[in-house]
Amino acid sequence: MKKSSFLILLLICVFICSCSKQTIIVNENTMQLNKGSTLIQELYLGRFYIIQSEEIENGIKVEYEYIDDLDEVGYPRYGQYDGELYFTISDNKLVPVLNIVNVYRQTFGSCIKLLNKTEENGVINIEYDFQLYDIARAAGFGTVKISYEIINNPSGELEYKVIDYSSDLISRFKMTVPNDPNSMMPRMDGDIINQIDFPIEEFNKIADQVYEYIQYSEGL
Repeated sequence: MKKSSFLILLLICVFICSCSKQTIIVNENTMQLNKGSTLIQELYLGRFYIIQSEEIENGIKVEYEYIDDLDEVGYPRYGQYDGELYFTISDNKLVPVLNIVNVYRQTFGSCIKLLNKTEENGVINIEYDFQLYDIARAAGFGTVKISYEIINNPSGELEYKVIDYSSDLISRFKMTVPNDPNSMMPRMDGDIINQIDFPIEEFNKIADQVYEYIQYSEGL
């Protein structure tokens, strides 16, 4: 093959690859998945704003925080809510696969604070300080630990599989009126301790509410 013909063929291959390459554009609270110059999908995160982003294998990780709108709801739904969202590209779409919360604090409800996070040999280990509330009253205190295994499946998509979960939540009760069992209230300084069974499904319901805000629109 002549050198000129080889160069032309190479340029054609580069052009085709550049036209078919998928790129992710992040701007404030929106994410766009493009193929070449064509918009494939747009994600809108509502009042969750993206602080910074980092490309990962076949996807992206974004750091976000929740921005209150007092005029819209009358009071902050979350006193503070920020963390990291992991997305993978599946069937030409961005799909959220993992939410690691740094801080989650509702005006009325449970509180989560990240104590420790490590990643080694394809495993993410997370430890949270956790306060459980029931109808705006303290109901439990302790820590929650989760280990996620990072799996790259045959189609190239990332999966995060829970391989370990544990919680040591307890309630400490205090008698507000002597000899009246109906007046027992959860208190940090209480002297009656009850272990609380708190499965990961219940933890995820609290931690992953950000998913409810993600709105999708397809490109042309």
